[in-house]
Amino acid sequence: MEHKAKVGVVVPIWNVAPYIERCIESLMAQTLDDMQFVFVDDATPDNSIEILNAVLDRYPERKRQSMVVHHEVNKGLPTARKTGLEHINAEYVAHCDSDDWVDSTMYEKMYHKACSENADMVISEYYVGDNAIHHRVPSDSNMVRAYLQGKIPPYVWARLTRTEIYQRVVFPKENYYEDWVQCVQLHTNCRKVVFLHELLYHNRINSTSITKVNTYSDKCEKNLRQCMANVKLVHDYVINNHLAKERDLVYMKTYTRNQLKPKLKLRQGRRQYLHIYPEVNWIQFTCRYLPREMKLEFIAIWLNRYPEWDSKGKYVYRNLKEVKIKLKTFLKKIVGKS
Repeated sequence: MEHKAKVGVVVPIWNVAPYIERCIESLMAQTLDDMQFVFVDDATPDNSIEILNAVLDRYPERKRQSMVVHHEVNKGLPTARKTGLEHINAEYVAHCDSDDWVDSTMYEKMYHKACSENADMVISEYYVGDNAIHHRVPSDSNMVRAYLQGKIPPYVWARLTRTEIYQRVVFPKENYYEDWVQCVQLHTNCRKVVFLHELLYHNRINSTSITKVNTYSDKCEKNLRQCMANVKLVHDYVINNHLAKERDLVYMKTYTRNQLKPKLKLRQGRRQYLHIYPEVNWIQFTCRYLPREMKLEFIAIWLNRYPEWDSKGKYVYRNLKEVKIKLKTFLKKIVGKS
């Protein structure tokens, strides 16, 4: 019988030459011995694969546990992950983005947690840049809603999942929000999900990442279309399976149309923003789980106080004090129409 590793890791690779060495070295240094690594070359245009091979040569034992799969053309992150999973032969599987890195004990700790509690999924805490992200654990009955409402970030790279669970997951084709599509399906097919309260994954803030678009180009329109396609997949899945209600999707819809923020200084951009998921304009202010900042941000947009970029790439608003003063009156109007 063919040997099955304890943990397999899928690593999609595209245009990450400045970062991939640190990523691969962190994987090669794992304290768990029995592992498998599948690197998917998604037709990367740079020398990322040459760097990968050079690092693997420095770790001959790990190199024997590794394989590199090549796409002839770029197929996108979801398809690259799916390709990697097709080559995984392990009890549990994890994903690692090739511009991130992991703690050397990550997969050993997660695997032992999964085994000791007979869990189908283990979720770790992580860093985004220098910021530590800790989880507030909801009850199992509220877990799907926690994903939808933004209470539990839906990132597959912070999870170790029993490999067979992925056989029941339908992969999206679009890049944006694809983790949301997968995480909701994964959780509903898991008998037991547990949390490991240790910071083990390091998510790099990469200005060239597919999730960072600080321009007024047509790219934000493309991102919006991809987000909306994946939101529809999530919507249809949770509604058809009676896992959540329409109101639970307000956070996702609000987050989706935020892809248009770079265009809000343009009149047509603001109009387009307000006409995407128009039901959100009224629901969000009576929706208890939405963050106050998200509601305040919408008011600033609605009152034509357009966002601007600060030096760190974050949005700031002019005349925010005036926005806050008008908040009480505006909320009364919203509640009256709900």
